Amino acid sequence: GMITILANASLALGLFTVGVGIDLHVIRGAKLTLLLVNLLKLVVNPALVYACCRLMGVAGEPLSIAMVYSVLPVAASSYILAKKFDANAGLMAAITVSTVLCSGVALAVMLWLVTV
Repeated sequence: GMITILANASLALGLFTVGVGIDLHVIRGAKLTLLLVNLLKLVVNPALVYACCRLMGVAGEPLSIAMVYSVLPVAASSYILAKKFDANAGLMAAITVSTVLCSGVALAVMLWLVTV
């Protein structure tokens, strides 16, 4: 029905909304913030997830799944919430886009590391 059609379009609409919210001036002014966020999200977070999993004895496929989830980009809904609550939506759009772009590399590296 109509709900299914809207649900299927929600991801595309969310990403479109983020794209509309991108401001190149924000990106230029927040290079250090974007670098820090990407390092925390795509390097430190996976390292902590790995350490916690190993401490709990998680290995094999469950470890691989946890590691893949640890390098996923920031959700597009973060931008939508920032916009709704009058937070720094421009910065959130930049963070969302940068983590989407960088997570492709991080995911490839992570998959290689967990299969070695």
